[in-house]
Amino acid sequence: MEILLAFSILLAIATAFAIMLQRLKISPIVGYITTGLLVGPVLGLIDPQSEFVSLFSNIGIALISFQ
Repeated sequence: MEILLAFSILLAIATAFAIMLQRLKISPIVGYITTGLLVGPVLGLIDPQSEFVSLFSNIGIALISFQ
């Protein structure tokens, strides 16, 4: 349950950052990638070695590539 809360917080931050960058005429994908690089390892909300994170990162990469 704890990982779902951390993932939800990370997703909310990424969405807010993407919307902010989109208003500045910058691609929201940059916001998602930047948030993942900064918030994940720096704040330690999510363990990068987790199987859950690996699954969702693969899904995220697939979704970004089709966008």
